[in-house]
Amino acid sequence: MKTSLATLTLLIISYLFLSIQSVEACQIGEVEAEVLPCNEAGQFSVLLDFSFEDVGAEGFRVQGSGNNYGSFEYDDLPLEIGPLDGDGNTVYEFVVIDNQIEDCSNWTAIDPVNCGGVGECEIWDVWAEPQPCNEEGSFYVLLDFEYNNVGEEGFHVQGNGTNYGDFYYENLPLEIGPLAGDGTTVYEFAVVDNQYVECSNWAEIDPVDCEGSGGDCEIDDLEVEVQECNDEGMFYALLDFEFENVSEEGFKLYINDDLFESYDYDDLPVEAGPLEGNGETEYTFSVTDQFFEGCNAAETIGPVDCEEGENSSDINENEILFPNPVIHGGTLNIQRGLEKPRDVLLYNSKGEVIFSEKGVQADKINISSKYLESGVYFYRIETTGRSYRGSLVVY
Repeated sequence: MKTSLATLTLLIISYLFLSIQSVEACQIGEVEAEVLPCNEAGQFSVLLDFSFEDVGAEGFRVQGSGNNYGSFEYDDLPLEIGPLDGDGNTVYEFVVIDNQIEDCSNWTAIDPVNCGGVGECEIWDVWAEPQPCNEEGSFYVLLDFEYNNVGEEGFHVQGNGTNYGDFYYENLPLEIGPLAGDGTTVYEFAVVDNQYVECSNWAEIDPVDCEGSGGDCEIDDLEVEVQECNDEGMFYALLDFEFENVSEEGFKLYINDDLFESYDYDDLPVEAGPLEGNGETEYTFSVTDQFFEGCNAAETIGPVDCEEGENSSDINENEILFPNPVIHGGTLNIQRGLEKPRDVLLYNSKGEVIFSEKGVQADKINISSKYLESGVYFYRIETTGRSYRGSLVVY
């Protein structure tokens, strides 16, 4: 039986019409890909699911990233695709295509998954820094470290028979404690990945002796010496103090409750500034041990007025201490007009203090020189506004 050209044309048009209707009717909804936990081989699988409507009777296939993951029945959903390499670099695409209606499809993609693996997970440079002791004689440790290719389940910290808890890497650095500052315990801190237990590292700290709130740590006799003003109306202050049983971490300097700088005790004396000499602002200098918070000292100086040229235009610095030179057995005087109170100190050529009197309120003070041998001496006179220095000749 022969088919006429008109009949053939009608059949083709009908087929195309039905095909178009099928494509328009077939729907594959949003494809969801859930990443499943990595295995010990550093691989993972993906749980794939989606909605569908008016699909073909021959199922669907999944392909993507150069892979053909196979053909499946719609009744198989959700289905597991894998294993896939969790190399931390590959972006995996999953394209779902109806096996009968090629144009009926949808897709999704997932970001790179880093499974790491026991051999690739790294934790290194574990750093544990003791924090200042508290009043109960205990302290905390600030813990931090470097890491790479770690698991997604965080890590735990343990040591000295204690499990300090589970943490997430994004929470670093973290505080561990409180710990007893008994002066004898060496504390160990082992960091272990929760997913890859062979991925770990550790650090330890020497015994910490808190002895209450600072124990025998002492900072005393804080002296603040005002230096000369500069052309901008600013000045510096020279600080020095006595100390005993302090920590190796050094000390912090605060000026009017604001942290100025941290120093080692070997840096003393230290210079702080520049500070504004506006004739109005009082400055309080406080030093606190970096580790023993209760070990501190403070000193306040009155306003420094740089605009008045060292606070007093009536002071002749060549005659602060007079007569100078002075004959052996004579009497020394302190010039009138210096700010009150005054601290007066005399030093010999070795730098040893041979005379000291603090808080002098009188306008005049006599220092007998009959006990001074002939030679050159040095003086320092401290006031609330500034410090005066010079040399003294006895003949």
